[in-house]
Amino acid sequence: MRKYIASLSLAQQALLWLLPPIVLALSLAAGLELYLNYERLQKSAEAETERLAEQTELLIKHPLVNMHEQLYLLADNDLVQAGLVDEQERHRYLPTLLRTYGSLPDTNLKAHLAFLDFQGQPLLTNQSASLQVSKPVSVPQGTEVPASTQTYWSSQGLNLRVPVYLYEFVEGALSYSLDLATLKTWFTRFDGLNQGVALYGADDRLLANQAYQRQMSEQQALLIHEKPFELPGLLEASLPLTLVITLPEEDFFAAHRNSYRDILLVLVMTLLLVTSFLLLGIRWITRPVRFLDEQLQELAAAPDIRKRLELHASSRELSNLVDTVNQALDAIDRLHHRQMHLEQDRAFNYQIKKLTQNLPGVLYQYQLWPDGHSRFVYASEGLEAIYGVSPEEVKETADKVFAAIHPEDREEVVVSIQQSAQNLTEWAAEYRACLPGGQTVWLAGQAQPELKADGSVLWHGYIQDITERKLYQAAVTESELRFRQFAENTDLAFWIRDQKDILYVNPAYQKISGCSLQSLYDDPYSFAKLIHPEDYNWVLEEMQETENQGYSFDATYRIIRPDGQLRWVHVKTHPVRDEQSEIIRVTGIAQDVTRQVDVEQALQASNQELEQFAYVASHDLRQPLRMINSYLQLLERRLDKQLDEDARTMMNFARGGAQRLDQMLVSLLEFSRVGRKGEPMQPLSSFAAVEEALAFLKPQMDETSAEVQVPEASVWPEVYASRDELTRLFQNLVGNAIKYTRPEERPKIRLEVTRKGEFWRFAVEDQGIGIDPNQFDRLFKVFQRLQTRDQYEGSGIGLAVARKIVERHGGEIWVESSGEGHGSTFYFTLPVLQES
Repeated sequence: MRKYIASLSLAQQALLWLLPPIVLALSLAAGLELYLNYERLQKSAEAETERLAEQTELLIKHPLVNMHEQLYLLADNDLVQAGLVDEQERHRYLPTLLRTYGSLPDTNLKAHLAFLDFQGQPLLTNQSASLQVSKPVSVPQGTEVPASTQTYWSSQGLNLRVPVYLYEFVEGALSYSLDLATLKTWFTRFDGLNQGVALYGADDRLLANQAYQRQMSEQQALLIHEKPFELPGLLEASLPLTLVITLPEEDFFAAHRNSYRDILLVLVMTLLLVTSFLLLGIRWITRPVRFLDEQLQELAAAPDIRKRLELHASSRELSNLVDTVNQALDAIDRLHHRQMHLEQDRAFNYQIKKLTQNLPGVLYQYQLWPDGHSRFVYASEGLEAIYGVSPEEVKETADKVFAAIHPEDREEVVVSIQQSAQNLTEWAAEYRACLPGGQTVWLAGQAQPELKADGSVLWHGYIQDITERKLYQAAVTESELRFRQFAENTDLAFWIRDQKDILYVNPAYQKISGCSLQSLYDDPYSFAKLIHPEDYNWVLEEMQETENQGYSFDATYRIIRPDGQLRWVHVKTHPVRDEQSEIIRVTGIAQDVTRQVDVEQALQASNQELEQFAYVASHDLRQPLRMINSYLQLLERRLDKQLDEDARTMMNFARGGAQRLDQMLVSLLEFSRVGRKGEPMQPLSSFAAVEEALAFLKPQMDETSAEVQVPEASVWPEVYASRDELTRLFQNLVGNAIKYTRPEERPKIRLEVTRKGEFWRFAVEDQGIGIDPNQFDRLFKVFQRLQTRDQYEGSGIGLAVARKIVERHGGEIWVESSGEGHGSTFYFTLPVLQES
């Protein structure tokens, strides 16, 4: 830079050195003048606001001082002193005096003036319906009548009390009050001066004129002065007062604005003039540098290392700089070409490495010479995972790779390589390799041979691990073998079909239907011809409906074989879907259940006969029992006087036995009616059945004061059941819980329902006498009782009826108890109602 300045002319050097000091000196002088003016204005503003504050304080205090003087004069008045002791004198003159002295001097404010006794209680005030005065301002409770003037300020306003002496003793006081509302009217006198006046007590604003409020709300730039505001005799409990005076800066600085503007204008004009000369000089001096900078910017915007810089100037230093830059560009050009070649090589190697790293096998080049020597010219990193050998270990010889090949497969691999070299045909082989850890893997290799000029053969190939594929093939083969063994030796007919054809059917189909397998392959719907005429329509309709809706088909129906035999078959089909939930296949099985159906029908007929027999027996046997019971009663009535005590006891035993036998027959009749006389099965609310059962049990519950806890209706599910049987089930379980409770205790029963898989589990829990776990097996049998009839009445049939109802509905019933005296819980399940 010094060499460049030295090459300039004398005028250029003078302009370059003198302009900056001149600009700096002018700027400092103008800034100093502005600062001094500002300081003078600030001091003048502070003095002005302090003067206004003192004047304002005098204006506020002057009426109060006058009021002090008036009250002193009034306190010395003979009429006031006489009013302390003479009530007649007090009411004759004092009201007029109070009204006269109630006005604040030099203002229109009406103060509250009160005449107090020596205890501070008001004897007389200037308040009246015709005179609107300030509200009284109370002093702190317990403050005695003053011996001298007292002033008290609070959030209510101002209170001034002057003592009244009688015979050199304080016998009363005059109390003078101005509330805040009255004082606010007083402060409006300052609004015309555009001067803000406010009085603060502690941190709260007590009084403020409208000018102060407007200036604060508009957030004007203000001159503010604060000073303590005190009055004589101020009580310690009074608020500390602060007088705040505000004056807009605009009003004060308006007179000084013109001189301030002139100074700023001169400063701006001077700066503009000097800056213009400076810019013109710099532009003249730096023209060659700007020309060089433009060329460098063009080179940066459009890089071209073949382009060179030019300079039209006589400056020797700039010419040397241009030559140096051009030489640097030549060196950069040579380095750039060299770097491009290196980057291309590096990118190619990186791509090859990434490619081989992501491949599951190994890419390689294998070279074999006529003398039998071989090596791997190139091998990717996957070689170590395939053979347990690193690529560096096989660059000179391939012996370690061949040593890793399984001994039983090594010769076959060598022969295949020799044949590929001899015929220059593709090499492909599958073989095993033994890894260093003892693990055996299956490998598959493939390579293309290339004959080199020195007589060697170079293979370009790929080897991958196919162990998982081999294991999968073996598993599939084993699975197919097992499937065929099962399918061809089972009695279940099994088939697979798509939308049109039968894909597979096992030999059991021929055994069940009597038709050949080929007939079903030829006509997939030929099985429909075998369906019994009475079952044909509903079977085909249900098959079509389930196939259209994508459901499984499950039904038992009859077929007639070609030889005329009637068979019962149970058929189930299941749709197989793809990833888009589309049905692609249907699998099905069929089983010959003729023998099972025959046994079930015979058993059903036998059960019906047994139930009919139990019903008839219990019904017909009751007639002789009633006759026996009636004649026993007649015999006892006729022989009443002839029977002794033993005879009467025997007659009672006979009659009681007949009655118990009749109850047992009634219970047996009720047991036989379950599933035969009840309402049909249908979807219904289990909560409705509980409510009906509790309604039947209400007399028993009222008699024992039983407490039954039932969950809300939304908890109870809808089930598929017979309404009267489900009601009887809840009635039996809750009735037993009420019955089997200790006489001195109140029955407490709790009902619950929860879902367990495909079943709803209902629970009836009590705190009754409990059950011995060894007696659980007897509970649900007919006429089995665990308690004597003397303790608890009953026939022993209720839980047997409950078991029969639950089993008829497809559920289970059981009991849990910790033993006698610990209560018990009866559980039963019902199937979840399916949406279909």
